[in-house]
Amino acid sequence: MATLEKIRSKSVLLLIVIGVALLAFIIGDFLNSSRTIFGDDNSVASVDGEKIEGAEFQKRQEDLTRNSNATTDEERAYQDQMVLRQMLIERLRDKEFEKLGLTVTDEELNDAVNGKTPMLANYMAMQFTGNPQMTAAQLRSLTNEPGKYGIQETEAQAYKQMWLQFENALSEQLLANKFMSMINGTMTANKLDVAQLYNDQNTGVTINYATVAYTNDPSIKVEDADIQKIWEADKANYALDEETRLVSMISVPIAPSVEDETAARSRVNALVDSLNTTPDLDALRGQKGFQYQRMTLTNAAIADAVKRGGSSKLKAFADSANVGSAALIEDGPTQFQIAKLFSRASEVDSVTINLVAYETAEATTADSVRAAIAAGKSAKELQEIAGVRVALDSISTSLTNPTLSDELNQLVVGARQAILAAEIGQPFLADTLGNSQVDVLYTVTNRKAPQNNVDIALISYTLEPSAATVNDLRERLEKYITTNNTAAKFYENAAAANYNCGYFDISASAPFVMVGQTQQGPMFLPDSYKAAVWAMGAENGEVSPIFGDERTGSFLVAAVNGIFTDYRTIEDPRVKENLTRQARNEKEAETLVKKFQGKASNVEGYAQAMGSQVQNTIVNLTMPYNNFGSELLGRIMTTPQGVLVGPVKGDNGVVVYQVTTISGPVRKIDMTTDAAAFNNQRGGAVFGNPENFYRLLLGKEKAENRLYKVFRRD
Repeated sequence: MATLEKIRSKSVLLLIVIGVALLAFIIGDFLNSSRTIFGDDNSVASVDGEKIEGAEFQKRQEDLTRNSNATTDEERAYQDQMVLRQMLIERLRDKEFEKLGLTVTDEELNDAVNGKTPMLANYMAMQFTGNPQMTAAQLRSLTNEPGKYGIQETEAQAYKQMWLQFENALSEQLLANKFMSMINGTMTANKLDVAQLYNDQNTGVTINYATVAYTNDPSIKVEDADIQKIWEADKANYALDEETRLVSMISVPIAPSVEDETAARSRVNALVDSLNTTPDLDALRGQKGFQYQRMTLTNAAIADAVKRGGSSKLKAFADSANVGSAALIEDGPTQFQIAKLFSRASEVDSVTINLVAYETAEATTADSVRAAIAAGKSAKELQEIAGVRVALDSISTSLTNPTLSDELNQLVVGARQAILAAEIGQPFLADTLGNSQVDVLYTVTNRKAPQNNVDIALISYTLEPSAATVNDLRERLEKYITTNNTAAKFYENAAAANYNCGYFDISASAPFVMVGQTQQGPMFLPDSYKAAVWAMGAENGEVSPIFGDERTGSFLVAAVNGIFTDYRTIEDPRVKENLTRQARNEKEAETLVKKFQGKASNVEGYAQAMGSQVQNTIVNLTMPYNNFGSELLGRIMTTPQGVLVGPVKGDNGVVVYQVTTISGPVRKIDMTTDAAAFNNQRGGAVFGNPENFYRLLLGKEKAENRLYKVFRRD
């Protein structure tokens, strides 16, 4: 009873405690979900007060990546970011259109479709329908007059939807064209602009020079104040559009060990021995991991394969091996291949055939087909006979290794013996489809002379890392990150532990590491997406757990070595290293200028004093790269002919030079062509590059990218 009274007396306190707990639970649930009690938080990005909602992004993502070949998290994340960037550009662009009052009227839309110059609309209509003959006017007619074309109601609705999408896209393109015309109008060159660019491009200065390179001598002391001073002078080049994290990463390939390879080679050699002492492929019974293919190959086909980069060891084996013998023809380190020879023969291989496949439902079809063949009708004419599905003339093929379509290969292989035995020019039936509803009538029109071939089996084995190897790789990496549990130690001690550790930049707009570019697209570091998402939420100095497994082919560990918001500072070791070298070069330049000042009266004398050779080169202000640096290049371009200059500081060393010749433009300026070149070069640098165009629209605003938070690919 006393206990009950105590509970009653504390009931108000209990209710308060329970209430607080429930409130904490509710708030926590909201904070951990994609929405909050303060409003919709499901946006994936925001810019200049505008949000892009998750549902809107997802719809665009599905539309644009429906036929994507992306298979990894990194590839999909990259595509997602490209879609989002396009949406941000459109959002900024549309806002700019609104500020400028740009619109497209119904009359302008109609003129674009039905006017005198419908090229843009017609091109877009072809793209929308996939029909190279479709025009915008035809697409509109199909939409408005479906009955005229015998279009059913369901199909008519699809055309109406397509037209609405087409009209919106056309309107957007016309708006964009108006905007670009306005912007390009601001890039109209005046005479001074054109003259400056033309002269810069067409003036070349030839110099003789001597130089002594900087040594980056570590004994030349550089203080942080020296480095910071250079950084401040070039601060704008270190500005960031968004928070960027400096992340160091160690990637460990999950590959077979030396022990794995030794064991695999022993196993493969044992199988070779067994294949040599047992009939057929009996030795493969119970052997796991081996794949085999038995085939007949002509000697000519093998020789052709070798010419195209195939195995020369296979050809040597096919040419010289004893029947019934086996040999190892590819010996690792991860790919092994065994060949076993069963027989050699000489048979007709190359033939030319005609074939007709027709339905058997109508008894008269076969007679009609035979009569047409006898009358010398072409495949095109045979195709017009009722019941004929396909008719083909003059198919040249190998019988042992046909390289036609899958369907034709099946027909050729299935009828091989009949084709070999058939009389030239006489049609014959061969049951190659296993289909009672369709017959195939063949006619052999030519058979070439017999060729030598071999009946051979190719047995392949791919070495995978053993469980012991995988566990060892993981355990060793676990031990390393346990011992080196700060970002500084993680990076500094990697080389001593035989790990390759590199620095990478991670941001909300680039939550992955790109390591290269191919014709098929960018290449990424495996598991870098998961590591990047971790890094975006980690503390500075923190080391990650291990990402990756045998499926991705590697283990990956990351550490956050720096977090930079508005600028990349000298706390970034890469920035500090470069600026340290630059500061050291400046100090060394001062010493070298004093050392060689007045040591000679010509370039040859300075070269001797510097212990270098006289060199000559032609410089130009528009050169994409020069060895002198922009400051010295500008000085060279304004130096009169014959004047000796130096020693002076360059980017890579102290230089003494003399201008020997100055070659100027060979023609007068043409305001038509040269102004067009100016507009294209100056305007194209901004408007021809989507990234530059985006930055122009963005201005001083910053976009917030939350995509990796909302659409996690864990």
